[in-house]
Amino acid sequence: MRVMVLKRVAWPLLAFVVFAILILVTLAVPRAFAQGGINYVGHQIIYDSINHDGIANPGELVYVVVTVTNSSVVTIYNVQGSLTAVDYHATCYGATDYDDMAPGQTKESGPSDLYFRLSNLTPNGRVIEFVVDLYDEYGTNYPVSFNLSVVDSVGPAVVTSSVTPKVTSVSQPVTITAKVEDGSGVAAVTGTVRSSDNSVSSEFKMYDDGAHGDGAAGNGVYGAIWVTPSQPYDFLAGFKTRDNLGNNRTYTDQFGFTSRPFARHSTILLVIDELNEPGFDNYYESALGANGFAYDLWYTFYRGPVPSEVIIGYLPAIVIWAVPEEGILNDPDDESARTTLMSYLDQGGKLFVTGQDIGYYVHDQEFYTGYLHAQFVQDSVGLYDIQGIEGDDIGDGMDFTIKGIGTGADNQQWPSEINAISPAQRVFEYYVPGPGAMSVAPTSAKPYSKSGLLPDDLAPVEIWPQGVVSSGTAAVRVDTGTYKAVYFAFGFEGIDEAADRNAVMESVIAWLHGRSNFEKSLALGWNLVSLPIIPENKAITVVLSSIAAKYDLVQSYDAMSDTWRSYDPALPPEASDLLTLDERIPFWIHITTTATLNLQGLLPIITEQELVAGWNLVSYPASEPRTIADALSSISGKYAKALRYEAGEGYPWRRYNITMPAWANTLTQISPGWGYWLYVTEDCTLTIVN
Repeated sequence: MRVMVLKRVAWPLLAFVVFAILILVTLAVPRAFAQGGINYVGHQIIYDSINHDGIANPGELVYVVVTVTNSSVVTIYNVQGSLTAVDYHATCYGATDYDDMAPGQTKESGPSDLYFRLSNLTPNGRVIEFVVDLYDEYGTNYPVSFNLSVVDSVGPAVVTSSVTPKVTSVSQPVTITAKVEDGSGVAAVTGTVRSSDNSVSSEFKMYDDGAHGDGAAGNGVYGAIWVTPSQPYDFLAGFKTRDNLGNNRTYTDQFGFTSRPFARHSTILLVIDELNEPGFDNYYESALGANGFAYDLWYTFYRGPVPSEVIIGYLPAIVIWAVPEEGILNDPDDESARTTLMSYLDQGGKLFVTGQDIGYYVHDQEFYTGYLHAQFVQDSVGLYDIQGIEGDDIGDGMDFTIKGIGTGADNQQWPSEINAISPAQRVFEYYVPGPGAMSVAPTSAKPYSKSGLLPDDLAPVEIWPQGVVSSGTAAVRVDTGTYKAVYFAFGFEGIDEAADRNAVMESVIAWLHGRSNFEKSLALGWNLVSLPIIPENKAITVVLSSIAAKYDLVQSYDAMSDTWRSYDPALPPEASDLLTLDERIPFWIHITTTATLNLQGLLPIITEQELVAGWNLVSYPASEPRTIADALSSISGKYAKALRYEAGEGYPWRRYNITMPAWANTLTQISPGWGYWLYVTEDCTLTIVN
């Protein structure tokens, strides 16, 4: 009876166990068949960063496509993996996704999925085993491996280089060093230096002997002492290297240095903040020169960071800061330039900053959001046609492109889209130029990364930007009441035509410092005049066009050369030697018919006039009258007498003599629009700050 009960209980239990085993076997069959089912087929190098020969060389960044096949009889789902290598000479990056692989299916990894960098010290002929560590959705591992032979066909690598000091003077020694590496051994290192105008060129041997500024002997750092010429220049340094296999490599223009002195001479500081290469300054210098704006140039490639005292020294003048690609201002780890510019703005500065990568790197910092009042939207909008915002003080009526075959830098791969943060106003916007036009254009991945997350020579990978996703703003301006700033989220140097660059620069400078109309009544006979504005066109016929045919002679005196120059409208131009007028040239004009001189121009910022001991004819380019002591404060203690001629008065001369009591002086103020005779006791420089 007990046996019968056990049998009745055992049969259902046995059936359940058998059923469970069948289910487990059924589930396990695909994975059992799939074990070892992903096999290596082949690999192909599609990019190598140095000599592009399709072979892995020491120091190269190499992109590889790996082909695999599913040799099992079942589909293997969600196959993913990454590249690894056990050899310390190879550093691997990236991951790939083969997705689902049907039985017998062969697939390639993506062209930018798997890549590695070889050490500069990788020996010639080194065989490195790489593994693509693959897993399916169940976690089953399918490692596939391949071997790759390294061929050393490139010269030694210059890892780091420097010059000390970067800013020097004429006929002075500088120390040039380079850290050099090569797996086959370094045979020779040669230094090269040339001047930016190519009038100076020099090559010299470099040593790793501990006696040429190279540190300890045999440490891989090569050095040389080079003496600057007797004339000041900007210099570019490079290197030529050779290894023990006879492979050569040339490094051109790796860094700059200068023996040129720097001093403030004008009212605009132009900073070209580009650390990697020279050549961007001409786009800015040409535009400033075309508008008659004097400027001082600081190129960080040659001079390094701008000292804070230099920037602050341009108050209340204008600073133009351009970052064509990689500079100090857009280095997220170096706040020095941004901190100095914030201080400059806090003290009433006027800033024009431009660059396609400023927002990409520092969009989350106070300088960007709190001072430029910009919100970063996207890195590359993919549009290259720009138009001014209707009614804007700077952009109204303007239309230009930043990509083309004109005279621009053609370097705008990542023009950013931004939004204005109040109180900022929109200046320019991106737009699609016409029906059927491509709304966005592909660009490439950035070739460097300040974050250090990407290799310096990342292979170019095509990227499709989104087009306008917000306001489409390309530039903003802000007037806080304390300071003014203009920010272009693209590079000014990329504007395709010189005429457009000239017009944009003039409009920006005019907004930053202001534009004004000058009107002065002129009496019959001689009038002594000076211009309180910078004429947009300095030709004398243009400056005096509002009183054409109402004067017959213009004269000006230059005390430095002790000469008079004149212009007679009745004579051919070549018969006159006074053909231009500006804010620095006071002039006598003989009026034949009562007239009013009308002229529009920019307000001067700071005007300097060189004076010699004795009588000088000077101008007063300022907006408001000032006391004599205030107006002439820059030469306090160096002036004795001043005269102003007021035509039409019974006694036209107004006089000031420092030795006379105040009640005896009829000239008590220096006012705009008049020219002045000024007697100084020694050579000096009169500076008028507007």
